[in-house]
Amino acid sequence: MKKNKNTLSVIADMLCGIFRLRASADFYNIAVGSHRGNITMKAASAVGGRNLILAMGAEDGSVKVAELGDKPFAVSADCAEAGELLGVTLPGCTDSTLLCVAAEAINFGSTVYSRQGGKVGMTAKEGSFKIGVALCSAASGQTVEVDPEGFGSTVYEVVAFGSTDWDLESTMMRIDLDCIKLGDPILAYVQKSANGESVIASEIQENQFTVTLDKNGTPGVTKITWLVLRKN
Repeated sequence: MKKNKNTLSVIADMLCGIFRLRASADFYNIAVGSHRGNITMKAASAVGGRNLILAMGAEDGSVKVAELGDKPFAVSADCAEAGELLGVTLPGCTDSTLLCVAAEAINFGSTVYSRQGGKVGMTAKEGSFKIGVALCSAASGQTVEVDPEGFGSTVYEVVAFGSTDWDLESTMMRIDLDCIKLGDPILAYVQKSANGESVIASEIQENQFTVTLDKNGTPGVTKITWLVLRKN
């Protein structure tokens, strides 16, 4: 009888151990609910360290290291191999600053953007998103503390801007500009008017854009100011 009791005790301890392990590993994923600043998710591919910017993986509940073009939503709190669980910090619902890894030398107070390999830099590249504001200086490869203000916001680059005198007595004028591309956003307004005219439309074509007024502009008097942007 004593042997049976010992055997049952060992089995009970084993079962408790198994359920304790599952509860600690999957706790955040067991039920739909709210999470306060952190969550446990599965690595879609290897996450090589802490403080790396993360993007969502292809499967529900999975994450990957954010590369250029990936929209960031979290920061790694641990490292993990593909398929393993790891802790994730959620900047959108945390009351603290973040620690990130610098891709280049970063100055105190500078805006930082997502870069290749889950790191951050002061220069926005094509496919970068805003991460926040650096609260200290850091050399390349070092940890930098970041205020996550605007984390994940889309970055726009100023491609070109200027002022142009109206050259025809008409409602439309075309301006050639080699650096612009189809799809670039443009903002234009009348800086100086002759007869109270205003901009009613502006449109980008490849290497040029057109501005349309609500009434004829006056050559040498009407002047427009314009700004061309590009989504990174």
